[in-house]
Amino acid sequence: MGLEYVSIEPKAGKNLLKICMGDIYPNPMVVYREYVQNSCDSLQEAEQCGLFSQKTEKTVSISIESKSITIHDRGVGVKNDDVEKCLIWLSYSQKTGQAIGRYGIGRLTGAKYCDELVFETSACGEPCKNTIHFYAKKAREILASDEEYEVQEVIKMVTTRTRDEEKVDQHYFRVTLNNVFERHLLDEDMAKRYLAETVPVDYSTSFKDYILNPAFEKNSEFESLCKELITCNVFLNGTPIRKPYDSSVTNSSNQEERVGNANFFKLEHEGELLAWGWYAMTVSAKQFTGTVPFRKIRLRQLNMAVGDETYFDNLYSKDADSSYFIGEVFAVHESIEPTTGREGLTDNDYKKMFEYQLKTKFKSIAKEYYDLSKFGSGVLEPLAKGIRSMRAVNRDVELGLKTLENTKNERAEINSKIQEAKKKLQVDLTKIRKAGKIDTLIDGIVEYYQELSDAETEKYNNLKDVQKANSQIKKVNLKSEIDKIMGEKSDSEPTDNNPSEDPTLTPAPDNNESSSSPNNTDNDNNPSAPTDDTPKSELDVYKSLTSLERGIIKKVYKILNGQKDLAPSIREKLKNKMVKQLTKK
Repeated sequence: MGLEYVSIEPKAGKNLLKICMGDIYPNPMVVYREYVQNSCDSLQEAEQCGLFSQKTEKTVSISIESKSITIHDRGVGVKNDDVEKCLIWLSYSQKTGQAIGRYGIGRLTGAKYCDELVFETSACGEPCKNTIHFYAKKAREILASDEEYEVQEVIKMVTTRTRDEEKVDQHYFRVTLNNVFERHLLDEDMAKRYLAETVPVDYSTSFKDYILNPAFEKNSEFESLCKELITCNVFLNGTPIRKPYDSSVTNSSNQEERVGNANFFKLEHEGELLAWGWYAMTVSAKQFTGTVPFRKIRLRQLNMAVGDETYFDNLYSKDADSSYFIGEVFAVHESIEPTTGREGLTDNDYKKMFEYQLKTKFKSIAKEYYDLSKFGSGVLEPLAKGIRSMRAVNRDVELGLKTLENTKNERAEINSKIQEAKKKLQVDLTKIRKAGKIDTLIDGIVEYYQELSDAETEKYNNLKDVQKANSQIKKVNLKSEIDKIMGEKSDSEPTDNNPSEDPTLTPAPDNNESSSSPNNTDNDNNPSAPTDDTPKSELDVYKSLTSLERGIIKKVYKILNGQKDLAPSIREKLKNKMVKQLTKK
């Protein structure tokens, strides 16, 4: 018998429906992602078609009730002629390019966790509304039975379609899950956290003001790329969802700590942009604890999450390195695509190149946090501690509580530590500035250790014996100390020109403070009064005002300086506005 072509009739068994009903997704929360990403695609199209008069209409509304979930959008909707293909057929999708969804299999995801799915839709310009009922409970019963069916037979058995009148200017899509039995889906807090970390929503205003905007000012390309990100307004039971990033966190010592400014980067290969991203550290360069919901650098594609917080962990040199950063990497090259379940990226040469470059980048930024942390704990902290200790000893000698002779050895030991810290500061800071990698982060860590030093000074000044002897000391101004050290021109070991920190000289007040007496009412010169670390030069512009007005302004400055979650650039802008408003004639 010669070669013969035999006709075939391909068919698909009923179990294919199980895959489309959510079996490929182990996490039930994926239901929210699948429906919201479809809504975002529809809203993007509606915006491009000019169906919105303002951005606020680009909204996905989610409501969770006792046993039902509804997800509604005012996107383009589904045209009457496309309803069967889009809402009844399986894996029929023509999405490409900037569409988040791809394969058309997410529509029935919710059927695994409820008894009925209801799809309602109307397209702009059409006078009708289509409603599709998918009886999920009945479908599960058929799939569990011994009866053999083709997948299209099962769909026909469990699906109904109705059509009704609708206004021609209406356009929307709404999916409702009735009789939901998966408790995690009905947990409003869990849904909010999942949506905030996963779907394409915007950052909070405070995060943009304090963390992103200062980076935008230094890199306009970063700002442009951020503005191009796909975002939708997502509301859960009336509450807006925002990405979980914040400008401050609670550290391992249970203290509130600021996040430093964002740093922008790009990953390119032979002139092609593979991805871009941003990262940030705490100002102290310490680890983000496990309680921080946005710790680690996350992967996103079209602003939708890919994988979870651990996805990049294997690209770091050390396991612990990943917890020192927050940030996002946005894959933009068309060949860097997520897998069907968005648990990772499809394997190809572009993925390999992307991960290789990212691994190199992670190695570089790991050195940044190491150098920054070392500079803070090994230089700034001992410098501030030494100066505080010297001031306390000198103050006691000045008041006659101790003698110069009795404190000679103590002062010599303290001064030796100060000189060691100053020499190390000069060497380390020169290297940092020469490398140029973490120079922009220095201000943040100086502010962090300034706050720690201020807290220690206040703690000392509040001691009963110190208050009784009126022997309070002034706060250390780390920035001023750094300026003095780096301003020295000698190439040899830095010398200390401050008599109050030289044990061989008679103690005298620091060169930025004068002697005090109990009768002195000027807070800047009276250690017994509440201390104010605001430099006098800041207040000189208010000389034309009354003493009462200047006193109020000084208190305002003190409040501004004490705001831990206020970025330095924002603080200065507020002060400049005060100067303009209060000194104009």
